[in-house]
Amino acid sequence: MVADTAERDPALLRFRDAIAAVPGVTGVEVESAGPALTVLNAKPSAPPEDVAARDTVTAIRALDAPFHVEVTGDAARLVDYRAMLAERLPWAIALVTVGSLLLLFAFTGSVVLPVKAVLTNLLSISAALGVVVWVFQQGHLASLLGTAGLGYVHLSVPILVGAIAFGLSVDYEVFLLSRIREHWLDHGDAREAVAAGMQRTGGIITAAALVIGVVFAGFIAGGFAPIKAVGLGLVLAIALDATIVRMLLVPATMTLLGRRNWWLPRPLRRIHARLALAEVAPAAAPESAPTR
Repeated sequence: MVADTAERDPALLRFRDAIAAVPGVTGVEVESAGPALTVLNAKPSAPPEDVAARDTVTAIRALDAPFHVEVTGDAARLVDYRAMLAERLPWAIALVTVGSLLLLFAFTGSVVLPVKAVLTNLLSISAALGVVVWVFQQGHLASLLGTAGLGYVHLSVPILVGAIAFGLSVDYEVFLLSRIREHWLDHGDAREAVAAGMQRTGGIITAAALVIGVVFAGFIAGGFAPIKAVGLGLVLAIALDATIVRMLLVPATMTLLGRRNWWLPRPLRRIHARLALAEVAPAAAPESAPTR
């Protein structure tokens, strides 16, 4: 805590005693930082990531003081970071989700495929984050990665894994849907369109997943536990997305849905006609002039 008052202010001494009486505080040291500025270092009994440490920060911030006080430190920064995420993360998720739905709608001309794409992307991300919790929070097989169970997962890990993996998953989805849609528009057979799209993009998606997976695997070799967790989460998310989700669940559900994949309500057809995204065939090269 940083207080805007002198070290020998009687009110500061009473405030120090109030801090020392807060549950979870084992001692308070007072240090002068200027003529009218004092630092109070409270020693918590719990690590910064523990719930008890967050409760201690909340209790200290709720204390009344006759001067201005700022509470900082590792536990306080985590409390502020958690509050910031609780306030802004829903807006970020909504922005990414709505943006992805609109772009996929403009690309596919369907309301079913964009929703299905977002839901299936969440499957691989959720599974990967579950393994990260199992390893880094609960400690299972953590020794194989050169770490130990921490009892928690750093708040930045699910944010980074979720954002990066979701973007890559949508990228792979566009690879697959572009070829399926192309065959569907040419032939009108939903089942054959799925098979043709799989045949034409399976190798590309696999190669792309291997390349990016090798890059993310390098994170696991890092010495910092959150970096290892991000690397493991991304490797698993990409592997699951490129195999189980993209090569199994997506074609299976599209085959079962058949023509319903491309269902578009009549009121949305005019909107799609204006927003439609489509590949443009390259113009034919002009014939060379005959030589004499």
